[in-house]
Amino acid sequence: MKKIWEYKQKGLRSPMVSEKAFLKDGFLTFVVEYDKSGFYESRMIRYDLQGQEAEVIFTENHVIRDTGIYLDGKFYFNSFGGKMYCVEEMGSSPLWETKFGKGNPDWHMGVDEGYFYTYNHGMFCLDKETGKIVWESSEASSHANCDILVRGDWIYHGLSDGFVYCMDKRDGSIRWKYGSNLYVRHCAFAGESGLMACDTKGDIFLLDIRDGSLISKTATAGAIYCRPVFEDGYVYVGNDKGEMYCLKAEENSGFKEVFRFQAEEKVTAPAVIDGNSLWFAAEGSYLYKLDKLTGEELAKKKKTAGTARWISPYEGGMLVLSDKGQLEFYA
Repeated sequence: MKKIWEYKQKGLRSPMVSEKAFLKDGFLTFVVEYDKSGFYESRMIRYDLQGQEAEVIFTENHVIRDTGIYLDGKFYFNSFGGKMYCVEEMGSSPLWETKFGKGNPDWHMGVDEGYFYTYNHGMFCLDKETGKIVWESSEASSHANCDILVRGDWIYHGLSDGFVYCMDKRDGSIRWKYGSNLYVRHCAFAGESGLMACDTKGDIFLLDIRDGSLISKTATAGAIYCRPVFEDGYVYVGNDKGEMYCLKAEENSGFKEVFRFQAEEKVTAPAVIDGNSLWFAAEGSYLYKLDKLTGEELAKKKKTAGTARWISPYEGGMLVLSDKGQLEFYA
């Protein structure tokens, strides 16, 4: 595997790149934030992968950490300025923008039945078409940086220095909560009645979504910041000690370790499954390719231009978006 092409923005100082990018019809949309004379500016970029041309479709004089949610030709996302935006895919002035909460909001969002759920020291429900705040709840009012999941009438979320909880999506009242002093970065549904919660202490909790009771707790050696990836009953998750785990999800009894692969340094991008292969990235600008069921290393680790934050299969190769604000394609 070798580098085929790369795209790098010029003139960026101390750039950061969004943790998630959006790939559609040969175009990749992502966000680069950079230090600009003591403050941050963010650019949402739409990159033509065939023509290798970039277009800036939105600029904000603050930090945007994620491309948010894409629906019906529109991106919905928020900035650390405490605003949520709706912007068309091709770029324009915002169709709407809404100021909500105080401080820097969590960049994760949930969506269901025409409403968005977003968090800024309390949960907010916004109308998808207008951005109008329908309700807000301060029952869980700490800081947060965690996925917001919606299933049925319920919202599932986790706090920093707090707990995991289930909230009624109709009014924001809390149904149940679990734990204390947790820092849950990611939640994911595990089957019909399980909720997986990954903590930056390295613990993986499996909770019953009906009442929040603990089914199991699995300890790993390092903090978990990368999103877990589920496929065919298996879950793949990496930690800050450089361990990539393959776990067998057993809904009523927890997770059984299938294999554990030790990378050079901490895992920096979520696992990607491509056929029988498992790809992930680690600090030190390394890209790894393993057998998804055995953990056998299928190719020598590849050195990339920067530390990857997002990777994705594309036309028989791999797109790599790094913390240098750089996009590369390997094949």
